[in-house]
Amino acid sequence: MACSPEMLNQLKDWWSVFESVNKQFVNLNDEGVIVLNATTFSPERKIFNPEPQTVMATFHQYEDRFKEFETRVEDLEKQWGEEEDKTKLAQKIKRLWDVGQHHSSIGHYEPLFKKLATWGQVAAALEEEMDKKREALLEQAEALVKTDDWKENTQQLKELTKQWKDIGNPQAGKGQELWEKFDQLRDNFFERKHQNYIEQESEMMQNMDFKLELVEKAEALANSDDWKNTSELFTHLMDDWKNIGRTLHDKNEEYWTRFNTARQTFYDNKKIHHESIQVEQDKNYEVKLELVKEAEGLKDSTEWGKTTKAYAGIMEKWKQTGRVPKEKSDEIWNQFNAAKDHFFAAKRSHFETRKKAEQENLLLKQELLVRAEMLKTSRHWHDTTVEMNQLMEEWKSIGPVPREQSDKVWTQFLAARKEFFKRKDEDREKKKERRAFHKEWQEKQTVKKAVNLNDELAEEVEKLKDFEQALLDTTSGPKVEELKAHLTNLIQETKVKIEKLTTKLEKLKTPKKIR
Repeated sequence: MACSPEMLNQLKDWWSVFESVNKQFVNLNDEGVIVLNATTFSPERKIFNPEPQTVMATFHQYEDRFKEFETRVEDLEKQWGEEEDKTKLAQKIKRLWDVGQHHSSIGHYEPLFKKLATWGQVAAALEEEMDKKREALLEQAEALVKTDDWKENTQQLKELTKQWKDIGNPQAGKGQELWEKFDQLRDNFFERKHQNYIEQESEMMQNMDFKLELVEKAEALANSDDWKNTSELFTHLMDDWKNIGRTLHDKNEEYWTRFNTARQTFYDNKKIHHESIQVEQDKNYEVKLELVKEAEGLKDSTEWGKTTKAYAGIMEKWKQTGRVPKEKSDEIWNQFNAAKDHFFAAKRSHFETRKKAEQENLLLKQELLVRAEMLKTSRHWHDTTVEMNQLMEEWKSIGPVPREQSDKVWTQFLAARKEFFKRKDEDREKKKERRAFHKEWQEKQTVKKAVNLNDELAEEVEKLKDFEQALLDTTSGPKVEELKAHLTNLIQETKVKIEKLTTKLEKLKTPKKIR
């Protein structure tokens, strides 16, 4: 909407006296629009078309919006300091940069853009360095997959893949394209490897490789003390062995002897271990029985925080105690878990009820917030002050709200109150200034009138003396009586003037109240 000449003049008058730390970053143009100045990183752009009645409040709203953007940059700066792989933040930096280029707010954008630009350059440089490493790995892979040394190449491809992952996940762009090429090379290699086995039609040689792989896995597991997982692995290895077809007889005997020896070594060690820990497990069982009693004694507690910590302590002791005999493990665990579940089910029920009440309280406080937002721009100072205080009393009478919403609604409610009382104080100060100015002006006018009246009174007193002396000096001559009558009238008129002037001076000495 075009700005009228009258409105434009009002805005210019306001702009000439308006003070703000952020005024230096904007201008009021000839069309009556607040315009953000260009920076090294962004062009000039319009922010808002102000209205004379609301321009100051609107200006501060846009300053607050800038603080929101500034906070996002500060949050990103914190992430930048904490994140080791800076390239992970490249997309966030770009998005925040784009937001800043179109963000409608008022503030000092230059240092924020400078930070974003610096971070973006660093992230881009790091990504470029990582891409160079990926290109080197891609070249090695391209050379590798051209040969038919399947086993060696497979191992080397695994190593190259590990090195690739150690570099870090690529961001969108060149890094992703390099990964797709690398992944395609791997797929092509393993497809060729598989096709080679088919073309060789050498099932026995293939089975021999498979069994050798099982032997190596079994030998690697022979001295493991991860009894449960390793037992499962040996079961799977045995199933795999049975499912593998024929191999060369002499190799089959050799591999079986190695495989079975490794397997038997593990199970012999496992047997010795279980025999040695049987006594320890019986002791652990006694300890855990005591922990079960302790847990059952707490299950009906309503001291939620204290009892939760107590259960955490019991659980920690449970974990530290170690295993119990297998045949008793499920039973004692179920006893412990039943007590613990009983307590936490009651706790959940309690907090679900409280959560529902907090949601209801939130709705009530949001209604008060809406009313406070409506009142914050009111100029009915007395009535609005009463209502604002009533809203605060209602707010205090409402119970707690969800923790994640509490600070937000309170801050917004408090901000609405502060804005109203700030405007009220500003209005009172302006009235004080006007009264003081009027009083000073009135006092100056009074002094000026008093000076003029005193001068006029002195002049009339002198006239009276002259007239009285002239009357005394009149003795004889033609028209004496007529002259005396004239002087007598002048003396009377002068006395009346003197009396009026004296009365006016007395009135000036009595101060008038300034309304």
